Amino acid sequence: MSKFIKSTKIKAARLQLAHSLECEMQAELGADPALYYSSLSNVLFELREWMELNPSTHWIGWMEWNSLSSSQQWIISRVILREVTLEEAIETNKVRLRLIRYLKLNEDIGLPYEKEGFWFEELRTPQLAERLVNLGVKHWWEVKRFLPLWEGVRARECEWNSSRQPYHSTVLTIALTPNYNRLPIRVKRVLVRMPVPTRIGNVWDLIPAASVWKYNTEIPKSLAVRLGTMYKSRPDLRALAGIIWKEKGGQWDRARRRSRTERTAAFWQRFNEVCRSGRTAIAQYLWVNGHERLALRKLYGELSCAIERPLLKAFKENKETIFGEEGHIPALKVAVANKLLLREDSPEYLIPLVITFGSRSEEWLTKMAKLGYSEHDATYWLPLGGQGLSEFLFAQGERLRQRSTSVSELGLICRVWHKLSVEERSLPFRQLVTVCKARKYLVINHQGFALECANWGVSAWDFQYYEGRFIRSLQVADFLPGINATRDGIRAYFLPREDTRGLFLGEYTNCCQHPDEAGEACAWYGQEKPNSGFLVFEDNSGIIAQSWTWINQSGDLCFDNCEALGLEQREPTVILLYEEIAQKILEKMYSVNRVLLGANGDLYGALAAWGEPLKVGQSLLPKDYQNYTDAKRVYVISHD
Repeated sequence: MSKFIKSTKIKAARLQLAHSLECEMQAELGADPALYYSSLSNVLFELREWMELNPSTHWIGWMEWNSLSSSQQWIISRVILREVTLEEAIETNKVRLRLIRYLKLNEDIGLPYEKEGFWFEELRTPQLAERLVNLGVKHWWEVKRFLPLWEGVRARECEWNSSRQPYHSTVLTIALTPNYNRLPIRVKRVLVRMPVPTRIGNVWDLIPAASVWKYNTEIPKSLAVRLGTMYKSRPDLRALAGIIWKEKGGQWDRARRRSRTERTAAFWQRFNEVCRSGRTAIAQYLWVNGHERLALRKLYGELSCAIERPLLKAFKENKETIFGEEGHIPALKVAVANKLLLREDSPEYLIPLVITFGSRSEEWLTKMAKLGYSEHDATYWLPLGGQGLSEFLFAQGERLRQRSTSVSELGLICRVWHKLSVEERSLPFRQLVTVCKARKYLVINHQGFALECANWGVSAWDFQYYEGRFIRSLQVADFLPGINATRDGIRAYFLPREDTRGLFLGEYTNCCQHPDEAGEACAWYGQEKPNSGFLVFEDNSGIIAQSWTWINQSGDLCFDNCEALGLEQREPTVILLYEEIAQKILEKMYSVNRVLLGANGDLYGALAAWGEPLKVGQSLLPKDYQNYTDAKRVYVISHD
């Protein structure tokens, strides 16, 4: 009877456990029982089956199992999948609780873990403890050795199980190997990245070898030890050795035709050749292969952080400054020694000052101070030096004094100075500014058009579109090429298609006839259509007046308007030129019946012979153009 009662109690305890698990897991996990299963019913079925297969388990054990199951889904999965027994699962949980306790008492060695882009500090310790238990960590001293090493080698932006992380087992092995216990942590970090396990040998040889393996883990140990010992205080040469072995050593290993001694001898030959090539060549070798900071120190020795950081940032933005054909190294050497940079908390804008002017830095600041510029305003726009740049800037002092230029224009020239040819640098100042503006266009197929666009501030995005249309328009025949006239030093003629000013005539006469204003359609029509063009009036100063011209289907040639910049006493001459051009058009073009001129322009003394203007609206416009026009009232200049 007592046995029956005992078995009944055990059965009741099992059923109680099953129902308790069901309620707790539903409350804790919702409809989804755990990350490891598809449904709650499957979990309970597996659990009941497991309980039936373990009838010898004491019912008190079931109650203890029940107490840990509600928060330990990862242990539940192991027990149900028969990876561990119930007793092993309980012991594993005790280890986990021990590690959690240790991590909470030593929070400085714990690691944060990212979840959905945010850092959840409250989830850190339990997750970390579970992951350490999964790796086989059981004791606090193992945690103390593993976590600092893992912190130094892990990929910080990746999850624990990311493929970009180093192998956890490798890190654990390096951390717990007794022979490595007394090695510095920096050496252990290098050993974790080694491609294949190597025999330990003399463990103290790993310290100099690791300083070379830091730059290339494929270098043989004996060679790495020798390099690390010889160049203990020369990280630049250790990095250089890693680069040369990467370039040459891989080829030697694949060929397998040379012995190790021969390969090492060939390496030393190449290494010595590069070392004898000079400091600048070594620095360039390091820079090209990604060791920018070492390259900087190779050029100028040890630098303070206040100087090194801004120099490194500036060099990355303008690599031609360091290793360009002009050679800026002497000026940079002066920059490091210049007293302006040795002042406490020297601002970053003083770096390009001393790079550009060297020992004349104080002279430049004094000159600009007399013109009312502070240290910042006189230096922030300067580049990292340039051959002949300091002489050019000193020569522009008079322009700054007369306000005929500004520091923004000088800054524009400075930013592209290293890209300018010797001929371009000797151009007149205004032309030089235009050439520099055109440098912002990455792809240029028509240099003249690029200069014109740059002169009027066309953006790089718009330039790409404008240039394509302009180049296609060059296939259209010129409009009335043989008709021109000259009076009193003023010449009137029709622009050829290749003249880049055609699209921007409105900029020359201060009107809207250019691609960025209301007269955009007029400008493009005159440039692209065979029945349209531009009549311009020029004297020694340049364009003084212009008219967009078109011919409609009825045989009317119309100067849409006369746009001019203050003709004053030159107006009568321009009017006579209009009449002369009109007469020549009627003589040479039999398809034209009359010549018209829009009455809404800048001519105020129209001849009485023209009569009153006709109100025509847009009725005279060509059929393929129904857009902006000034020829809604027109004068009849000449007719058959």
